[in-house]
Amino acid sequence: MPLPKLLPLSKTIHLPIANIDVKIYAFTVKEEKTILISRDFGDLSLEENLIELIKTKTEGVNVDDLCMSDMIILLVEILSISKTSTQDLSYRCTNEVEGKPCNTKIDLKLDIANYDVNGESENHKMIQLDENTSIELVYPKYKVIAPIRKKDTPTEEDISNVYIDCIYAIYSGEDMITDFTKEEITEWFNDLPGEYLHHFVEFVQNMPTVTLSYDVVCPKCGNTRHFEAVNLLDFFTPATAE
Repeated sequence: MPLPKLLPLSKTIHLPIANIDVKIYAFTVKEEKTILISRDFGDLSLEENLIELIKTKTEGVNVDDLCMSDMIILLVEILSISKTSTQDLSYRCTNEVEGKPCNTKIDLKLDIANYDVNGESENHKMIQLDENTSIELVYPKYKVIAPIRKKDTPTEEDISNVYIDCIYAIYSGEDMITDFTKEEITEWFNDLPGEYLHHFVEFVQNMPTVTLSYDVVCPKCGNTRHFEAVNLLDFFTPATAE
C-alpha cells in the first residue's frame, strides 16, 4: 500500500517593491536539512544555494528580476511558513567587568519575520533629462548588487553596472525604447552629461531597505549589544556568536 503524500504548505504574499503577489511554498524536510547543514558548516556556496532553492519555491515572478529588499522578504516568508523563521541563538558576553571578561552565555530566540521595510518605493520612477528625453528607473536586481556588497572597495565599473541595471526604459518623444543591448545601454550611460549622474546616485541611495534590529542584553552585567540584519545571509545567519 503506497504511503500518503502530503502537500507542502503554501501562501500568497505581496512583494512591496515589485508590487506583485506571488505564491510561495514551504521547504521539504530534505531541503531544510540541506540548507541548515550548509549554514552550520559555513558552506561558501550557501547564498547561491539559497537563491536556487527560493526559485523552486516561488510562483508568479522571475526571482532573478527581484531587488534586494523583495528577495529578503521572499526568503523570510518562505522560512516563516516552513516554521523555521524563529532561530535559537547563543551569544557570549565579552564586556569587561573589573578588568575581566563577563563571559556570560546568553541564549535567545529570534524571529526573523519581525523585519521592517524602511522607505517608500519609487520603483519605475520617471526622470526628465531634457525636453525630449526621459528615463524610467527601477531598483537594481539582487543578482547585480549582492556581489558588489561583498567587496571592500567596489570598482568604478561595479558602481556603473548598478546604475545601468536601473535603466528600465528610455523615452524619446513618444517612443519607448527597451530593446537595447548591454553594450548599447552601457555606452549610452557613459556618454551622458555628468550633470545627470546624481539622479542615479539618489535613486539607489534612497531605495527601500529591509532590516531586522535586535538587542542582546547580558543578564549578569547588563551590557547591551545591538545587531542589525540588512543583507540576505544576515537573515539566515544572524550575527551573534559564542
